[in-house]
Amino acid sequence: MTPERWKQVEEVFQLALDLSPEERQPFIVAACKDDETLRAEVEALIRQYEEASDFIETPVLPHTPVQAVAPPEGPAEPLDDGSDPM
Repeated sequence: MTPERWKQVEEVFQLALDLSPEERQPFIVAACKDDETLRAEVEALIRQYEEASDFIETPVLPHTPVQAVAPPEGPAEPLDDGSDPM
């Protein structure tokens, strides 16, 4: 792919990302006109972007809430016995 072609693909791709998913396909079709190769490249990038976004947002482990433990009642006991002057 030439640098000029990549710039064209990237421009349509970036503009399409700014739209809602429902607006993307009509925009891509209009922006690419009769250039089926350009449309296919942009659509492939959109699919890869969406798959990558889902990967990041999917947790590896299910979230389980941590229960808070109530603090012990009464005053806290000192950690040292006072025999060390420091």
